[in-house]
Amino acid sequence: MPASVNPTTPWRPAWAVVVALVVLVACIPLGFAFIRLILLSNGDPVGLFVGGLGTLATLPPAFAMIRYLARGGRTAFAVGAIWGGLTIGMNLLAMLPH
Repeated sequence: MPASVNPTTPWRPAWAVVVALVVLVACIPLGFAFIRLILLSNGDPVGLFVGGLGTLATLPPAFAMIRYLARGGRTAFAVGAIWGGLTIGMNLLAMLPH
């Protein structure tokens, strides 16, 4: 193995850090908006369901990206990027005029 290769260095290319930050910046406010929807639903089953589902969809990719930025690792990045991309995409589609 060449001397310049350090196997203990976490996998963290610059483009992946940018993707992680985009997912964090998008998912954390969405997650808290869904938590707010739960708190303001006053027991309405639809509000509780949508808020709970939205919270479950937005916060895990944010936590995966926090773990990726703290420790590195391709798996945490893949989980956060795929799940976060789908979540952000679904929320953007939901904002389109019907």
